[in-house]
Amino acid sequence: QTPQAPVYSNVTAAAYPDDLAELQDQLSVHLRSSVRFVEQIESMYAAGVRTFVEVGPGQVLTGLVDRILHDQPHLAVATDSKSRRGLVQLSHALAQLLTAGVSLDLDPLFDRRHLRTFDVAKLERETGEPNYPKNAWVVNGTRNRPLDAPEPRLLGAANRPLSDEERAARNLAPAKPNHARAAASVSAQSATAPVAPSVSTAARASVKATPPEASVASAPTTRGSSPAARSAGARPPVAAPPTTNPPSASSPTGMKKQEAPSASRAASPPDAAQVLLSFQDVMARFLDTQRTVMSAYLNGAPLTSEGPLPALPALPAPTVQSGNGAAERFAAPASGNGHATPGQHTSVPARDNGVAKPAPVASPAAPTQPAAKAEPIASRAVTALATPAVPAAEAPASVPDELAADQTSAGVGGVQKSLDEISDDLLALVSERTGYPEDMLDLDLDLEADLGIDSIKRVEILGGLAESLGEAPSEDGEYEGRLELEKLTTIRTLRGILEYLEDTLFGDEPASASAPTGAASTSSASSFDDGDGRVQRGLVELIEAPTSGGSPMIPRGAVLITDDGAGLSSELTDRMTDFGQRVVLLRDRAGALVSWDGDVCTADLACPDAVAQVIREAREQKSSIAGLIHAAPLASSADAASRLRDVRSTYLLARELGDDLVRASGQGGAFLLVCTGMDGQLGYGEQPLSSMSAACHGGICGLLKCVKAEWPEVLIRAVDFDAASDGTERAERILTELGDREGPMEVGWSGGVRRTWMPVGGELDRDRDSLELPDDAVVLVTGGARGITAAICAELAKRSRVQLVLVGRSPLPEDESGATLGLESPAELKAALMEQLRQAGEAVAPATVEARYQRLLQDREIRGNLADIRAAGAEVEYHSLDVRDTAALQQLVADVVARKGRIDGVIHGAGVIEDKLLKDKTPDSYQRVMDTKVNSALAMAESLDPDSLKFCVFFSSIAGRYGNRGQSDYAAANEVLAKLAIDLNRRWPARVLAVDWGPWGGIGMVADLAKHMAARGVTLITPEIGTEMLLDELWHGAKENSEVIIAGGASNLHAPHPATA
Repeated sequence: QTPQAPVYSNVTAAAYPDDLAELQDQLSVHLRSSVRFVEQIESMYAAGVRTFVEVGPGQVLTGLVDRILHDQPHLAVATDSKSRRGLVQLSHALAQLLTAGVSLDLDPLFDRRHLRTFDVAKLERETGEPNYPKNAWVVNGTRNRPLDAPEPRLLGAANRPLSDEERAARNLAPAKPNHARAAASVSAQSATAPVAPSVSTAARASVKATPPEASVASAPTTRGSSPAARSAGARPPVAAPPTTNPPSASSPTGMKKQEAPSASRAASPPDAAQVLLSFQDVMARFLDTQRTVMSAYLNGAPLTSEGPLPALPALPAPTVQSGNGAAERFAAPASGNGHATPGQHTSVPARDNGVAKPAPVASPAAPTQPAAKAEPIASRAVTALATPAVPAAEAPASVPDELAADQTSAGVGGVQKSLDEISDDLLALVSERTGYPEDMLDLDLDLEADLGIDSIKRVEILGGLAESLGEAPSEDGEYEGRLELEKLTTIRTLRGILEYLEDTLFGDEPASASAPTGAASTSSASSFDDGDGRVQRGLVELIEAPTSGGSPMIPRGAVLITDDGAGLSSELTDRMTDFGQRVVLLRDRAGALVSWDGDVCTADLACPDAVAQVIREAREQKSSIAGLIHAAPLASSADAASRLRDVRSTYLLARELGDDLVRASGQGGAFLLVCTGMDGQLGYGEQPLSSMSAACHGGICGLLKCVKAEWPEVLIRAVDFDAASDGTERAERILTELGDREGPMEVGWSGGVRRTWMPVGGELDRDRDSLELPDDAVVLVTGGARGITAAICAELAKRSRVQLVLVGRSPLPEDESGATLGLESPAELKAALMEQLRQAGEAVAPATVEARYQRLLQDREIRGNLADIRAAGAEVEYHSLDVRDTAALQQLVADVVARKGRIDGVIHGAGVIEDKLLKDKTPDSYQRVMDTKVNSALAMAESLDPDSLKFCVFFSSIAGRYGNRGQSDYAAANEVLAKLAIDLNRRWPARVLAVDWGPWGGIGMVADLAKHMAARGVTLITPEIGTEMLLDELWHGAKENSEVIIAGGASNLHAPHPATA
């Protein structure tokens, strides 16, 4: 509907239009557009807005408004604060608005809140025993107090003597008979730092009473909760801004004079008033001294003595008894008002037979660098990160440079948070991103299994946490401070994250601020880093790659060689032994138990337990392992299962050897070399492969590119051989590769020529008509009615009246329950699901709620996409089937052909992503990822009729083409599909195409991650552009282009990539 009041957009930085059509058009591009928050605020200010209210969690926007408008008159109010409960902060926000003159209707705040008023005298007479609620207050015309609190005493009134019980409760000595005055009890909170000097002492002295009309000093006030309510995790002292108030000549402490006592106060006994005010003067100096000492201690600065300091003013006769502690936090005194500031002196009362004497203590200068060693965890009141904050230079409010500088140059410093506060921040972030109330977030819940926090959402949460701790992202989108986000993303529980933060932020040794190990330029994102922002089309070309001719690497540790059974391993063992290298020969036998015969071990290298045992025992025998030459893939038979077994054994061996090879790389070098059998040209030769199953060895290349990204210090090489070469020639080639440490990561040897691949540009000729589809074409689509495949189906339906057969693992959803219908936010939906569980008498556990929530979202997406595809004109049928069940998939293909007569096209988009670093990747997870993409593709390749087929598309990824950290299995699966498409394209009359997709935005991509990738130079593929480019490729692409790269971000997409050089 038309806005009832001006609503400003952070895309246009202007108010939304009143015209509904224009408004809808603007909203449709909102999620794809960049945010112009600074300009939005400036535009609102120019339109006369002076009051800004942030509604929602946190105070981020409030702070940004203050920075943007700077010293221009305005009011920015936050309705949420981590330091206050929700209703309390709301009350503060309303008070701010009321005092600013904003008209408010407060009636809703008190709706359904019925306050009762008690007549104390009447209640006691009628009931005999008052029965007040614990939160009742006693109120009269002059004062009020909680029901259980003592009656407040007027200044100057005689003290009531304390009973023995009250004295015992306050830890005081028993009262002496006929004592002239009651003791005034004052306690200061104890600082928790174990080595902080105790500055609280009992002092006793006497001076002549001062007339009541004399000028007296007022005691400074401090803000905060009572000492008992303070946690040990409070932040260190924060300096207050300087003022220019001159010291008072008549006030020994230089504090501002107080007005003359009123008549009512003058009537009080003069000695009592003066005792209290003199005592407050002493305490002001005492607290000032304590602030200086504690500030120096918490900041790690030394305390030195530089001579005598002014004495404290003495107290009259009454004894002042203090507690045994120091106040936790005090605002620093303003310079120029007589209080001690850094570089000035103050005094500390020292104990000497109960008489206070001045103690010469110098206040430390303000530290310019943080302490080298963090304070013990017990205090929790430390600076959380390494460097003190340096405020950015002020800029005109109309220019957003100040905001940008503040966000990007703050580095890792200036944030002062305790572990408890960080824990609160983390729980709040998780609650915000998942929709679960904080009280449901047990610290030991599994982030992924119980809370549904996948790798994408984890990056979003941890990025927010890092920024809350002052770790601003650098220009490449990484965090350069003490937190290693990559390490954090491998931790499984919230408690694990907090333990890591405790070690990192509060430990003795600061964490390295360098980039995480392995963060080299070998990730897929870095190949698109010049920022021209275009989504591009690229092709892959085979080129010659001469060797450098260096000497083979001879590492210090042992080298493992797997047996190829054709002479290569024997030749290598002899040659390397001649070099003085220790060698262990591994023989792969399916189902064999681990057995040793000297330096020869027989085992099942596709069994995780067997591989772990082999590496452990080899390590024990040879003390260290520095290399692996996996030649066994060359011995595989022609079936796909054997070739895929080679990929699996490569994964298992690399996973077990990771720590050994990384360690050895710093002690003389280390290598991992794996042989493949794709005819010596990496699958890019002009002729079909010797067998279609040979394409499965492409998975080895994809996996190793990711290993290289994770272990950049290790020499990683995939070496492809043709069938004509013998063991001696192959051994020579391998030794050549070990001597070329800077060479391509993937090489093929055929006919004595060494080759590798490179990406090249390839503009699409849209004047070419390559595909003719009949109106009733039958297209089989795997990947379900969700995500990218659903978007492509909708666009395909617009171009041609096709019959779509969709295959997805999810069952066809029923109509949505009325309990969740119309709800959109995660918090609302999860609250409704939790209520459903309660009503059903089931346990409300986050894992159960998350599973139902994800199912609900998937069902909504499927229903919506099917409706959109049908609306575009296509005939749709949906089959619930797990494509890993190859027999069921092949039966479906046969059934579709029997019913419809043919299958004209195939889009194979099925796949799962379970990203983990190689060392954390479980065999079960690896197998799920591989089977979903690869086994299903092989099953369809065996079942389809090539003669009736018009096209076949396999969805691959740039993760397989270039490699990417944490995606070893995903890259392996995609490289198998790419090699399979190339080979089938040579064998079949129809065009078979593998598309190496870059990351998509707008479908399953959270905004924070999209921003993170954009900062690294990666342009996300929008659904509109991606679907158009794929269909254009089908309609206009050349048959010889069997592998196409579609990715965004940089012109060097078509230059040699670091992962291959």
